[in-house]
Amino acid sequence: MKEIKLHGAFSAPFIQFPFTNHKKYTFPEIERSERKPQDWVASVNTSFPDIAEDDPYISTIFKNKLKRDLRADIKEIFRDLDIKNDFEMNQFWYNVYHEQQGQEPHDHLSDCTDKNPFWSMIYYNKGTTPTVFTRSDGWYRTQEFPGWNDCKINSCFQHDYVPEIVEGDVILFPPYIKHYVGHTIPEMRVTFASNLILV
Repeated sequence: MKEIKLHGAFSAPFIQFPFTNHKKYTFPEIERSERKPQDWVASVNTSFPDIAEDDPYISTIFKNKLKRDLRADIKEIFRDLDIKNDFEMNQFWYNVYHEQQGQEPHDHLSDCTDKNPFWSMIYYNKGTTPTVFTRSDGWYRTQEFPGWNDCKINSCFQHDYVPEIVEGDVILFPPYIKHYVGHTIPEMRVTFASNLILV
């Protein structure tokens, strides 16, 4: 058998870790409702693009403490990985989902007038329905070879990436990766999200 080298070229980094102070941030059941920007499609209760001072669920003190604690964990992770860790958490919002709510495929890239983030973050506070991440090159893949799903390099051809999530996990990912949340939510799902901007 010939010597084979498999290259993981052009892979996208996903960093997942447990939030140190997760148990400090618990929520009672939030009743199902819909609140979203006009250009969002799927039903969701969101504070996007930020948590306002008069938010019905999250106080400003709570928000600031949560941001501070998440930022401390992320800075530590970046130090461990030799990643530049001078950043601001630009925008900080939550999404609350119930059954038949979700979110359409989207990315976190800014328009041409704003600075693009270099990481995006999701903190899974309550509920374990995962985020589905999709390939960026989907429009350009005009065909697939037969049986790709059964070959030894099938991970290079998968359409979606669905990480295993437990409550308290944080995922950092490149902002250009499209992702969505399906509409089958068996329990209340609460996530917090932010975009990290280099300073």
